[in-house]
Amino acid sequence: MNLTQFARWHGLPSDKRVKVVKHKTGEVDLERLKQLDLIEFYQSLQSKEVFRDCDYILSFIGESDNRFIFMGTYEVKGVAHYDQTAHGVPDNFPYPDFLAQPLHYYTLQKDSFLEEYMNRLVIHDPNRIWHRWLNEETPIPIFEIRPEGFAKPFQGYDEIMLRYNEMKKIMEHPHSNRVWHDMLSHVAGVYLIVDLVDGSQYVGSAYGEEGILGRWKVYARNPSGGNVKLAALLAQDPLRYLQFQYTVLQTLPKTLTMQEVVEVENKFKLKLGTRAFGLNLN
Repeated sequence: MNLTQFARWHGLPSDKRVKVVKHKTGEVDLERLKQLDLIEFYQSLQSKEVFRDCDYILSFIGESDNRFIFMGTYEVKGVAHYDQTAHGVPDNFPYPDFLAQPLHYYTLQKDSFLEEYMNRLVIHDPNRIWHRWLNEETPIPIFEIRPEGFAKPFQGYDEIMLRYNEMKKIMEHPHSNRVWHDMLSHVAGVYLIVDLVDGSQYVGSAYGEEGILGRWKVYARNPSGGNVKLAALLAQDPLRYLQFQYTVLQTLPKTLTMQEVVEVENKFKLKLGTRAFGLNLN
């Protein structure tokens, strides 16, 4: 089944003018924008009137090997010349040079169409054109539909960058994220939590029967993980954990003792200065 057939089968009226938009990392880092919740702001700004005459756009984000995952349906409500004063600039937008060029600002309203397939529907499209009309003449193959609860592909320990909700989804849906559970449970290690609001960091370690998986299960149940400074931060700002990012600094054999793992953890605390300037208390 191709994307046009899939959309029609789910009730997309034949008279609606729809474009498929494929975002790929290029002049901006899409993963960074995702982590900062700025993908939709970036999408609303275009150097050309690429969404002219559109009723809706189906937006996808590039993963790898010409595969793109569905991020949502947006109704095109209007367009104007972008004015930073009138339309605003998020304080944490990391690409001021991008905003310095003449831009069109599209008012894009998130629509519920196909929302149950967000982060699950994957297309395969080697066509270099990043925006094109949804039609039968140029069908776009559907590569796969991932199971409910799937977070994202596991691409190696060094590539792990998970927002809290992604990490929580992985922990709570083991069948949909089997590779993650397998890989994280097979290693001990040292992990890093970064508060994306101000950049403060917490270094922790994981050992025992379930390794890193077991420790992150604790965070999925309790965002502070029982850590004093994290708990204090969340007492002041209860939703701050939604801006936490989880990475793995170093994997270690599960055969190491707790003391041996903690020694590696302490080295990272010294290297990163997380006792003096971060969120580590000891």
